[in-house]
Amino acid sequence: MHRTAKDNILEQDKRWMSWLRGCSRRTGSSGSTLLHEYASSKESWHTSLALLRTEKAGAWVFCRGPLSDQEIIAARERYLSQYVFVAGDNCSATFVDAMLSAEDAQIRMRLDAEVVVRCRQCMDHEKEIRVLQQALRARRIETNEDIQLAAAVCILQRYYVCGPSYRSSRRDVRRTIERVMQDEFHHNERLPPNGVVWRRLVRHEFGIELLANAGLPCRLRAKAFDADNNCVDPEAI
Repeated sequence: MHRTAKDNILEQDKRWMSWLRGCSRRTGSSGSTLLHEYASSKESWHTSLALLRTEKAGAWVFCRGPLSDQEIIAARERYLSQYVFVAGDNCSATFVDAMLSAEDAQIRMRLDAEVVVRCRQCMDHEKEIRVLQQALRARRIETNEDIQLAAAVCILQRYYVCGPSYRSSRRDVRRTIERVMQDEFHHNERLPPNGVVWRRLVRHEFGIELLANAGLPCRLRAKAFDADNNCVDPEAI
């Protein structure tokens, strides 16, 4: 490689590292640096990212300008090929791409104060929501009651084995499902005994009238499954 080209790459990498160090040392929402938050406190890290993507940050040092878009792409690839991890065993690519995404938002806010900032992560999130909405409609899940019923049925299947030889009290089954919904979705989730969702669940899953005194033909699993299909102890809920 020609010496001038080598020198140019070295200069690009120096500018890249200067920008990245500046981002790493920037104070985040917790008062610690962004790099420390990324490595130690994901909640603070996500809060800081949200602020950087929605509010103009003072004294932001830009990578664009010292480096062109193509130079940034090349410098990023060279950096990640050499430094896979950052601050211990944390993924370098995630940190770097988050900083570049924050810079995109900072540029947009300075170009147009009225612009609605939509970073790459925001657009990916919106795409995921649209896909999930389409999947729900395909299963004819449209109302909030439909969504709650689908969640309750899923929890029932994860925590109970159904069969004509089994028997569990309706109250125990309902309370188990309700507690899991509160743990996994929101602490205000309720599954009242006379509610529409509970009535639909019993009717659709067991074909039993709600007013009948008999228990439900199911038993609590010895090893239930959480939302990620990992075994959990049902007695711990």
